[in-house]
Amino acid sequence: MSFAATSSSKPAVTLHVNGMACSSCAERVEKAILATPGVASAAVDLAAKRAAVTFAGAPKTEAVIAAIAAAGYESAAEA
Repeated sequence: MSFAATSSSKPAVTLHVNGMACSSCAERVEKAILATPGVASAAVDLAAKRAAVTFAGAPKTEAVIAAIAAAGYESAAEA
């Protein structure tokens, strides 16, 4: 998975994700994020333990964090 830059025209957030140990973990996190309503795109970087999320409308960071938690991982927005 590559960690791509997000478009500046859409709201975006970078999340730190704990608990990913392999590429399957990163894929599971990315699928969970993409299944969250309002998410336009997501890119997960296993090595950096980060997920870049771009929203189609108003950012719903808490919903994305909840989806990641439901997939079995911990996450928090980066400052």
